[in-house]
Amino acid sequence: MATNQPNHMIENYKSELVKKEEIIEKLFEEVDILKENQQDRDNNFKELEKQFKLTQVSLDSITKEKKKFQDKLNKVDLLLERSEKENSELKNQLYESHEKIHKMENYWNKREIEWRNQYDKMVKFYNELETTITNWTEETD
Repeated sequence: MATNQPNHMIENYKSELVKKEEIIEKLFEEVDILKENQQDRDNNFKELEKQFKLTQVSLDSITKEKKKFQDKLNKVDLLLERSEKENSELKNQLYESHEKIHKMENYWNKREIEWRNQYDKMVKFYNELETTITNWTEETD
């Protein structure tokens, strides 16, 4: 039995070694799988990083375009504001001009009435004078 025991122990050790070799082999396989997975993750990360950089460049470009359009819009707003101010000033000038014209028309209408009245008085005076002269000439003759 004593000889059996060392053989049995050797068999146990061999069996344990085989089990440990299998475990080590499985661990190496798992490490290989993990390496592949890590490589895939690295590749995915690199791809995402590229996409991020492209997106960042695109975003920068869009931001620049937005700023350009905002500047243009601000210029248009400024021009519109100036135009509205000028339009308001022109409306005021037009209103003032209409007021002046209306006052001038009223003034000239009054002057015309006065002139007509004066003319009528002058015609009447002339007629009276003519009548007086005619009467006077007849009396003196």
